[in-house]
Amino acid sequence: SGSGRGGGDPLLMFCTTCASNGPEGTARGFFASPPAQIVMCANRLHSESEIEETLVHELVHAVDHCTRGIDLAKCEDLACSEVRAAREAECSETTYLKAFPLPDVARSFLHKRCTRQHATQATRAMFPMRAESCIEAAFARCFNDHVPFREQPQQVEEAVAMAGEGKADRR
Repeated sequence: SGSGRGGGDPLLMFCTTCASNGPEGTARGFFASPPAQIVMCANRLHSESEIEETLVHELVHAVDHCTRGIDLAKCEDLACSEVRAAREAECSETTYLKAFPLPDVARSFLHKRCTRQHATQATRAMFPMRAESCIEAAFARCFNDHVPFREQPQQVEEAVAMAGEGKADRR
């Protein structure tokens, strides 16, 4: 079974023209199930960076649904997954914050603010009246949940830099 922990069903992926109404409204992509699938909205993706960002975002939802058993039809679960997805995609420290030479405290504040805004907007598509309260309830726990990424973002960045210098731990 593909829903829940340890599923073995394939993850499907489609690229199509998306509707302008309903939950997909203005989305660049979305995750749906069953069957587990990522749908990329060709009519809203205009650059390689948008495609990459959207794919990362939707893959976080796929991991949450397919391997962690998170029910994306529940507001609190969706909010958690949206926080994690926004943190890794739209608000990624390697894309969103790299352009700003700021102190760590300011970077952390901006990263969290960006993540909260994007996650709330995404959750609002499915739960227009409850999005803010669901994000608030899930934010601290889910912002700090880095599964399946074991390292914190700074450690990942350092490992990538070391790999480029030929110093990475090759296991």
